This record gives sequence, structure tokens and C-alpha cells, in this order.
Amino acid sequence: MGGKIDPFSQELPLGDNPGLLPREYVTFPPDKCFITLPIFKSQEPAEREVVAWKRLELEEGRIYHLQGRHIGLVVGGPAGSGKSTLAATLADEMMNIIHSLKSRASFSDLEVSLECANLDLATPTVDAIGGARGKEKQALDKAKRPWTLELALEALDKFWAAKSRANLVIADLPGGKIDQITEITGALGDVGVLITKDWAKMAEWQQLYTRMGITLVSQSRSRLPDEGLESVVTRYNAGGMIAGRVTGLDRTVRSWDSFAACLAKVLLFDLIPGFIESHQGKLDVLKAGCLVQPNIQR
Repeated sequence: MGGKIDPFSQELPLGDNPGLLPREYVTFPPDKCFITLPIFKSQEPAEREVVAWKRLELEEGRIYHLQGRHIGLVVGGPAGSGKSTLAATLADEMMNIIHSLKSRASFSDLEVSLECANLDLATPTVDAIGGARGKEKQALDKAKRPWTLELALEALDKFWAAKSRANLVIADLPGGKIDQITEITGALGDVGVLITKDWAKMAEWQQLYTRMGITLVSQSRSRLPDEGLESVVTRYNAGGMIAGRVTGLDRTVRSWDSFAACLAKVLLFDLIPGFIESHQGKLDVLKAGCLVQPNIQR
């Protein structure tokens, strides 16, 4: 394919490294951080009344699980949902966290790299985020291209290159309808985040991730600023899922956003390490099974 990669090849970079030491032989720094989450009066989507709060601790040392790994985190959702802004914001906030950790003596040997890869090559919104409004729109309109199979493979090749270099790649998937283009571009995804304005469309994206073997770790609903709803975490199951709503994803990196900031911490210190631990556990079971030789009677 002229240097392009085959999305169905067995040589794709996966999110595991068989040469890593088992977790019982690795000592992580004991540092912890805390997140404070609201408890709402009801689980209604537009609920505003907070009746209590809870504080949870996260083990920052679990970020060491990412060393030696190559994890693809895909951000998906319908067009206009704010996924490109969320992807850029997550990359920015996660880099801030990683740099902050490295400034401590207990994390001085931390080697975790991160990249943000725009896979929506037909409408490369991530690349335009942060510019002046007029110039941003002109640049975006100029960069638009029609989707073809070749363009989808180009996006996958970009994902491959980023994942080969970095321990964690945050990839912005194409929006619009779910089709072959979406499946090709997201073929290297390991864990996934979903965001949508219309909650009724969430199910079809969940089904896509399930079909592709992508572990869903976060889902959120984007809101407009004039709706009067703040960004907030509405549900968090440690080791499983974080959900919420996020307001004002207007093509500006929003590292100060309360949902995005909490999401970045939970992903780095809980959900992605948990995915790696689960994946490695399954590999260990398979390896142990392969070492058991059957007693063949002649």
C-alpha cells in the first residue's frame, strides 16, 4: 500500500509489553491526590441541587504502569459534540500533571510520554484549536478534505506512528455517522471516551467501541453555556467508569474545566492503569496455561 499499514495486520503496536516486570516486583511512590465529587439530589440529566459531597483518593504512583506501554485513548462522538476540544484539553491537562509529578523527587525517574493525534483528517479541528477565531475558521475550511479509504488509512498510519513513539496517545476520531472510516481510524484504540450533545446517540457509539474491543472508560454530555449547567462529574465508579457533563467546549483548550481536570486525573491514576492491570492479568493467565504441558500417554 505504498508504505501505508494494513489495519488487519498482526504487527500492530498493542498496549502491552511482555518484557515488563510483574507488578509484585515493582514499588510505586506512595503519593496520593484527592478529588471531591458532588452528590446530587437525583440522577436526572439536568439536576442542579447538590445534597452532599465525597472525597476520594487516587494513587498517583499507578501512573508508572504506563511506562513501557503504548496505549491509545480514542475520543469519539457525533459531529459537533465538542470531542476535538475535549481531546486537546485532556492532552494539555495530562501533560501538566505529568510535568508536575516529574518535579517531585519521588517521581524523578518517571518516563511517561504523551501525544495528541488528530485522526479526523477530513476536518482537522484539533489542529485549529487555540487560534484566532477568523484565522481558525479560514484554516479549517482550507484544510477540509473528503473522506476516502486512502485518507482513513493515512489517519491510521498517523495513529500508528504516534502510538509507536508515545506511552499514551489521545486520538480524536472522525465525527458524523459511524461507518468503515470510523472503524479504520480507531483500529488502534485501547480505551475510549465518548461525548455527545444528544444522549440518544450514545448507545450506537458504545456499540461501536464494544465491537472494536475498545474499553469505554468515560462518557459525558456536552452542554451550551446558555443552558445554565456547570461542568461536573455526575458518576464515578473506581476502576470502571467516570461520567458527567461538560459546558462550553468552544474550540478553546479548557484545562481549568472541573470535569476535564477530574477526568484527566482519574484516567492517569485509575482507569488507564486499571485497564493495563486487567490486560496484563489476562496475559499472565494465558502464559501460565501455556506452561502447563499435558501428560500424554503413549
